[in-house]
Amino acid sequence: MYEAMEQEDNASSTASVGRWIPLGARGGTRTIYNLTLSSLILSVVNLIAIILILSMGHLHWHSVPDNVALGRVLAVPQISDMRILKQVNELKVELLQVQHQLDINGEDVGSGSDFSKLNKEMKEMKTKLEFLSNLYTDKQTSESTRINHKVSLVQPSNVTTHLSNLTGENQNQSAAIKVLGESLDSLEDYVTKNQSESINNLSKRLKTTGETVSILQLHTKGMRLQITDQKEEIVTLRNATNGMRRDLNVFENITDVSLRIQHDLEYATEKIMKVKDEYGDRISLMEPMCGGTYVWKIHNYTVNKNQSKVLESQPFYSENYGYRLRVLAYLDGHGTGEGTHLSLFYKLVPGQFDDVLQWPFVHDVQFTVLSQERSVAPVSYTAHVTAKSLGNYKAKIFDRPHTPDSNRGWGYSKYAPHADLENAAYVKNDVIYIKVEVIYNVIGD
Repeated sequence: MYEAMEQEDNASSTASVGRWIPLGARGGTRTIYNLTLSSLILSVVNLIAIILILSMGHLHWHSVPDNVALGRVLAVPQISDMRILKQVNELKVELLQVQHQLDINGEDVGSGSDFSKLNKEMKEMKTKLEFLSNLYTDKQTSESTRINHKVSLVQPSNVTTHLSNLTGENQNQSAAIKVLGESLDSLEDYVTKNQSESINNLSKRLKTTGETVSILQLHTKGMRLQITDQKEEIVTLRNATNGMRRDLNVFENITDVSLRIQHDLEYATEKIMKVKDEYGDRISLMEPMCGGTYVWKIHNYTVNKNQSKVLESQPFYSENYGYRLRVLAYLDGHGTGEGTHLSLFYKLVPGQFDDVLQWPFVHDVQFTVLSQERSVAPVSYTAHVTAKSLGNYKAKIFDRPHTPDSNRGWGYSKYAPHADLENAAYVKNDVIYIKVEVIYNVIGD
């Protein structure tokens, strides 16, 4: 910022000249600069007014009543004075127009183009002022020559006095013109300096703007890359969504097929139940009736043993029109033989001929683990039915069964140790064979 301070000139001049002091801040540069420039222009206008006043002094000087003849000799032609006065007024009007333009467009003075225009106008006004000064000097020289030529016709003392006065006025005018020229030079230097500073500031702003644009371009490039990646992700998600839709359609189709299969299975089960109810007796007769002997082949011996679950054989008849039985096998053992022995039991289940059979069941059942090699003998044990066992377990084991699970099993918790059975003779290719035979006997009353 620049601050304008006024300073009084010497006694011979009433013009005020602007002096600028830098304050180090830029906040109000344009406003203070307008005030400073306005002060300079007012100083120029005041100096022009001084010239005008001094010029008007010559118009009044020729009417001094001391000597009419001297007044005629020293009279200045009014046409030349009016011409100079007109040019001075024109220069004054131009300076006032520049001041008015600055007052209106003060906020835009800081630009380089406005400084160039103002500098040009100052140079033009300075040229006009120099021309006016030269014209006035030539006029005064011409008038002095004419007066010196005619001075011999009047009194020397009066001529000397008037010439001294005229010389003083000319000196005042020359001093005023000199001050005006110096003011214009100062104004020109100030405009040139501020023009350079404005151009430098503008260059810095353009550089900062260029850096900002570069940063924005980098951000824009990064955003474009992010948008491209997001587009690729969207395409990937869209493809995944389409794949999920296809899988969902397939799953829905499978679900429909499963529902149809389930419906068909339920329908088939219903039909089987109807057929069983209608032809149950005939189906029962188709179960094994091998003269009281049944051979059970058990697959996946190792898996079934490790699962520690009970295996149930297919129901079979002891003989034609005999008792109906089922074998229970605990490959990993049951009760006291769990984890160490093979456990085998039989239990009675409802049959088609129970109405004509003798109850309770009093016959022996023999279990045999068959050997799969000729050189090794089978392992065989018989589960007997004694009077003591009938007395203790008649209702639970040996009475007529009414449901498939109403009777408990009878047999051996420790039929044979695992160490004796688990070899190539009894378990081969993960298969074991168990034969069951019903031995009829009669117990007296």
